[in-house]
Amino acid sequence: MIGIMSKEKEGSAPSKEKKKSLRKKLVITGAVGLVIVLLIASSIYFFLQYQKTQSLLKNPSSATQREVNSLVEKVSRHYDLPSNDQVTVATVSDVGKLYGQTFFVKAKNGDKVLIYPKSGIAILYRPATDKIINIGPVNTQGDTSPAKATTPVKVALYNGTQTNGLTKKVEETLPTLSSIKTTVVVKANAANNYQDSVVVDLTGKNKAAAIQLATFAKGEVMSLPAGEVKPDGVDILIILGQSYVGEPTATPTP
Repeated sequence: MIGIMSKEKEGSAPSKEKKKSLRKKLVITGAVGLVIVLLIASSIYFFLQYQKTQSLLKNPSSATQREVNSLVEKVSRHYDLPSNDQVTVATVSDVGKLYGQTFFVKAKNGDKVLIYPKSGIAILYRPATDKIINIGPVNTQGDTSPAKATTPVKVALYNGTQTNGLTKKVEETLPTLSSIKTTVVVKANAANNYQDSVVVDLTGKNKAAAIQLATFAKGEVMSLPAGEVKPDGVDILIILGQSYVGEPTATPTP
């Protein structure tokens, strides 16, 4: 009996060692497996990134279109952009070459120009400050560069202030706006007095010109105010307000 018991004790030690060794192998195998999985996952990620980069390099127009879409989205927060027109985007790279062009008088290198040829609108936008610098008409006769309109915009001038001879003074000043060509066809007194000038795009076809004239008159583009008579044969009505002239004097004459 003693001999048998002795043999059992001798055989128990190797059994524990085997179990310990087996556990060690399992831990090592698991660790190696985890490393392999991580390496595979990392390889797949970098492969996908590489494929994406290669796609952009092979198809640069897709990257450009994304940039255009992003630019249009930013500008649309400040201005109601035409939805039925294909935009063309240009970048101001050398502002010195644009010297003498009124549209670019405040331009800086890096500014973007959004051109809508069908709508006849050009927008100068500064991404650095997220601001629209200028809006002007474009020549739609095949040339999409911002330029003076080929057909004069017919304008009516209403004096909405107490300043005498204001419409005559403005009629003489309008030709100095080199980016827009106008013809004054009506001059009259407004039915009411106005603190701020009002510009009305009567035909709905001169949005850019109306915005420029509103800037000139120190007012806003609006619909025809109640009580005012719509002039015939006119594209844009400008009702001159106190914001344009300063303190009122005497009874107005057109």
